[in-house]
Amino acid sequence: MDADLSEYRAKRDLRSSGEPSGAAGGSAGPRFVIQRHDASSLHFDFRLGIGDVLVSWAVPKGPSADPRGKRLATRETGCSSRSTPRRPAPQAHPDPARVGAHRPHQRRSVSLTGRRVTIGASGYALDVRMVRILCERVVAVRRPGREREIVVQAAKSALAALSALIATWWLEAPNAFLAPYAAVLAVTGTVYRSWRNAVQQAGVVLAGVLLAYGLGVVGAPAPVAIPLAVFAGLLIGRWHRFGPDGYWVAITAVIMVASGLSSHPRDLAIWAGLSVTGTLIGASVNTLVLPPVHLRDGDDAVRRLGAELADLVRAMADGVREGCDTAATNQWVHRARQLRRAVLRADDAVWYGQESTWWNPRRRLIRRVGTGLAGPSAVERLSRTVERTMQSAVLLADLVREQERPDPGLADALDRLADGVDAMVAHLGGPEERLAGELAGPLDQVRSSRAEVGISPVAMRGAVVLAAEDALATLTPGRVER
Repeated sequence: MDADLSEYRAKRDLRSSGEPSGAAGGSAGPRFVIQRHDASSLHFDFRLGIGDVLVSWAVPKGPSADPRGKRLATRETGCSSRSTPRRPAPQAHPDPARVGAHRPHQRRSVSLTGRRVTIGASGYALDVRMVRILCERVVAVRRPGREREIVVQAAKSALAALSALIATWWLEAPNAFLAPYAAVLAVTGTVYRSWRNAVQQAGVVLAGVLLAYGLGVVGAPAPVAIPLAVFAGLLIGRWHRFGPDGYWVAITAVIMVASGLSSHPRDLAIWAGLSVTGTLIGASVNTLVLPPVHLRDGDDAVRRLGAELADLVRAMADGVREGCDTAATNQWVHRARQLRRAVLRADDAVWYGQESTWWNPRRRLIRRVGTGLAGPSAVERLSRTVERTMQSAVLLADLVREQERPDPGLADALDRLADGVDAMVAHLGGPEERLAGELAGPLDQVRSSRAEVGISPVAMRGAVVLAAEDALATLTPGRVER
């Protein structure tokens, strides 16, 4: 053993490093070693007994104490040692570092998962996190959710493009790409929006083609016809029936004039026919093949809004009860303002979900999924509650700024408000009578607290003045956010 370790010891200063010099081992059974290696950078070495050799891997983050944890380990060349004495075989390159440098394909990677060691392929380091994320995405596609919807819509777009291409193949037109292009644009998030966009797109293309045909009949040269097409097309595209993409009237007319097709009625008709056919096929595919339903998205957005609101109100209650400073109250005001954005997101999601049911043939699924979900009325009530919470946060911030400590008794009222928000979220889509019964207790407690405190007209006028002051401060440019 001493002869085998002579080269190892010669490369190290054992007096300064304090590492063991090595000695003959005991039993020859399977073994592994985990070494804390304070080299140029602190890391851990994992040595696994394979045959009579302890093969070494560097583990930068160290082994995991959690059996479910994973760590990346990289094979170290020239750092393995023998666990039993054996005469070293002659080598052309006695320096292991040189051997590793000349043979990079010997590099290995292992993944440590609890007691399991998996050695990767030669020359590649296995990124366990990337593999895990990919597996999660594959599993997520099998469940209803955003990932599956993205895959389904992409497949429907591909099907619409292929159908449009097959339907217009017999024309053998040089611009045959128009049909698949228009079909993909028509496969949107809802059935109603698909047909609305299809009609608008067809109208825009027809208007542009007719404008180009009119310029061709007049016989205006291209330097004159193109500016006229842009000017007239943009004016025509302002018609509200064309929607936000009305500018395509001008673009279509310019393409026709610049390509010399404005004086060829057949080519203009083919262009319009390809575009209209593609839009109709795309809208039909989106309607007949797994039409999308987005009711759960709105319900999830409303529930997140309610949870964030209840969390803010409880934070305010704890601060009032235990004492708060200017930084805490300013944070409450900031969070309340952020909740206004959450209200807008929830409102958009709910209305988008309602729109997904229009003209949708999946009536059975809509009845099954739509039962017990949040509607526009829930967003409206939470929006009003957010505004009241915003006013309360501003009043508390003004009190603290004036060096006055808020009455700790207000914490109970804020706790009851948080309980009411939680009760409303828990009963979303349920019977209104049950929700009214849940809220009766907290409402009565707050009303009794109001009667005990007593609200004088002076205090009410002061609250109105503070609200007006905050509103004016909001309108003032360059104001400092509280």
